[in-house]
Amino acid sequence: MLDATVVAVLDRRILTGK
Repeated sequence: MLDATVVAVLDRRILTGK
């Protein structure tokens, strides 16, 4: 399951974008 990886990447991208 890559859900955990996807969530981590998206979360990091959101934090970086913000």
